[in-house]
Amino acid sequence: MKDLSITYAQDVDNNLISVKNACKGQQYFCIECGEELMLKVSKIPPGQKYYRRSHFSHRKDSNCHPETVLHNQFKRMAAVFLERKIETGQSFDISWECDKCDEIHRYNLLTGVASVKVEYRLPDCQPDIALLTADNTVKTVIEVVVKHKPEDYAVKYYKDNEIILIQIDLQSFDDIDHLEERIQHPTKVTFCLSPVCEICGKRKNTARMRIVDTYCWKCGNKMKMALIDGYAYSYLGPTEFNENELRLAAKHGVIIKERYSQTVEDSYLANVCNSCNAFIGDFYLHEYVESPYTPIDLGYKCFHCIDGAKYRKAEEEHEKEQKREEERIAREIKIRELRERSEIKPCPECGGILEIRNGRYGYFYGCCNYPQCTYTEKID
Repeated sequence: MKDLSITYAQDVDNNLISVKNACKGQQYFCIECGEELMLKVSKIPPGQKYYRRSHFSHRKDSNCHPETVLHNQFKRMAAVFLERKIETGQSFDISWECDKCDEIHRYNLLTGVASVKVEYRLPDCQPDIALLTADNTVKTVIEVVVKHKPEDYAVKYYKDNEIILIQIDLQSFDDIDHLEERIQHPTKVTFCLSPVCEICGKRKNTARMRIVDTYCWKCGNKMKMALIDGYAYSYLGPTEFNENELRLAAKHGVIIKERYSQTVEDSYLANVCNSCNAFIGDFYLHEYVESPYTPIDLGYKCFHCIDGAKYRKAEEEHEKEQKREEERIAREIKIRELRERSEIKPCPECGGILEIRNGRYGYFYGCCNYPQCTYTEKID
C-alpha cells in the first residue's frame, strides 16, 4: 500500500531536509512548487490506532500533489546520482528478473552512456530520464512511476527504436532514502541478455549439468548420476542429452545406458548403478536435486525446443495408441462376426471341435482338446 506522506522539504537556505531532522518553529518549503509547508508531528505513539508518522503538508488550497513531489524529486536525484557515476568513470550494475526468459540478468546500466538528461524530448514521448551515447543517441530511458505507467504509444516507440525501457515503481518517500537500491533493482526492464534460438525464435536459457553424488536406491552403493537444470524448476535426464553432454557425463564417472521403463513402457537412456545395474528413471530425478553435486556450466540451451520435441513425441505416441486401439476393436468385431456365422468345424486329427483363438501371430483355429491335440488352422 502506498504512503505518500511528504518526508522531504527545503529549508530557508534551500537545503534538502528530511522530516527526521526537521524542527518545529522553522520554515520549510515544497521542493516542487516552493510553497511553505506545515510540519506535522504525531503526538500519538507508534503502534497506536491513530498514529501517523511525521510529515510535511501543503495547505488545503494547494494544487501541488504529493505524488508529483515524489515523482519529480526521485527522478532529479536519480539523474544526479547517475551523472556522478559517469563523471567518475564508475560502472553501475542493475539486476532484474527478465519476463522474456525468466532469468535473473545483471547488466552495467552505464555501458556506452556519455550523458544523462531529465525530461528529454523525443519525437513521440518525453521520458523521465534518458541515457545518451556520445553521439546523442538515446540508448536507455528510465520511467519513474508513482501513479501512471508509461503510455502504450511511448512503450511502442521505445520498442520500435530499440531503446531499453527501465521502469521504477515508487511506493513512498522512503524510496528516496533507498534511491541507489531502487535503481539497482528496477520493477521492469525491457531488455534480455539471453540469445534467440535459431530454430524456434524464442529466448534460450542458461543450462547447467549436475553431477550428483548419491546412493543406489536398490543396492545402497555409491553412484554418480547426471541431470540438467531446466527452466521453471524442471529437470532433464540423459534421454534429453546431446552427444557432447553424454560424453561430458561419462567423463565425470556417470554411467548412462538404455533401459526399459515399465512406467512409460518404452526404453530410454538413464543413469545406471555400476554395482547392481539398477537405473534411475526420469520420473524420479526431482528426488535427487537436494543431493550434493558438482555444477558444470553448459552455456545456453533452448528448452522451448526440447519441450516441443517432447510434446510432439507424446502426440505421436497418443496417435499410435489410438490407431492400435481402433485396430483392436476392428479385429474383435470381425472375430465376433466370424464366430456368429461360422458353423461347427470338426478337428481332422481327433474329431474335436475347432475354436477361434488368439495367439502370438493373430487369430487361428485351434482344437478344443489342446494340449492333447495340437492341431491348428489358419483363419483366412
